[in-house]
Amino acid sequence: MSEGTTAQRRGCGSRLVWIAKAFFTLLLVVGVIVGVTWGGYMIYQVIQTEIARSAESVTTRFDAQESRIDILREEVNVLTAANPGQEEAISKLRQELTAVSTQLTHLDEDLSQQNDMLATLEANVALTLNNDEAAADGIILLNDNLAALQRDFNETSVHLDAFGGEVDGLTGDVAALNETAVFAQESASESETAVNEMAQTLMLFRAWELVSRARLRLLENNPGLAQTDVAEADKILQMVIFSLPEASAESESLQTVQTRLALSTINLANDVALAGTDLETAWDVLDNILAARLQPVAEDFEFEQAVEAETAEPEVAETTVEQTETVTPTATSQPADTATPTPTPSL
Repeated sequence: MSEGTTAQRRGCGSRLVWIAKAFFTLLLVVGVIVGVTWGGYMIYQVIQTEIARSAESVTTRFDAQESRIDILREEVNVLTAANPGQEEAISKLRQELTAVSTQLTHLDEDLSQQNDMLATLEANVALTLNNDEAAADGIILLNDNLAALQRDFNETSVHLDAFGGEVDGLTGDVAALNETAVFAQESASESETAVNEMAQTLMLFRAWELVSRARLRLLENNPGLAQTDVAEADKILQMVIFSLPEASAESESLQTVQTRLALSTINLANDVALAGTDLETAWDVLDNILAARLQPVAEDFEFEQAVEAETAEPEVAETTVEQTETVTPTATSQPADTATPTPTPSL
């Protein structure tokens, strides 16, 4: 019992000690907090006092400056009242000062531009001097080239004189060639005309042959084949008319033949005798045209024979003349065994 009571007493004592320590610790913490707070407050008061003192000092200085400014204003007003034109003079002086400052600025800019131009001019002068030196060298070289060119020109003149003689010779040759070309062109034109006339003559002879055969068909009482021959002859005559020049006498005669052929074609179905009369008239006109075309050829042939007889040697006793035989072409649209009819006077 005594030991338990002693333990309880010791526990109470230790608790009291712990409580006392905690109380003193709390007091210490509270004291520190209070001290810090009071110290901060005191520092704040000191700072606030200093700030207020500084503000009062600044305010005092501002007031002093304002009083001085007021005094200066009063003095300026007094001076201005004493000299009324001074303000205007000062204003004019300020304007003149501004104008002079502007002019000085412009002068500075102009001076800088002139300096730049002067530098550029100096560079150009240096470049011009270099170019002058190069030009002097070029002039010397040009003089040498001119001398060489003069020598070449003299040599060229000699060659030109020789070439002129050759050109004169070539000019004569060209003139001769031109005459030859003109003669050849005229000969070609005459040959072409002769060929065209020969082709027209052959076509007319073919048409004459077809008309003759058509008349023969009528004699054989075969108007169908006669009409075919008449149509083919009309086509050939139309081609000949197209190839003839305008306002030609043969063209009018051939148109008459075409008219007769057209009438014969119409009359073949109803009146064979009248169709034969039309074919006979067409045949006569074609025969006259062919005779007119072939007569100049015969006259030329006789003239050539006469000239040859006159120029022949006297000892030649006989002259053999070969006659050419003309082969009459046959129509390709007719049977091959059809013979070429001989001209008959009438039906």
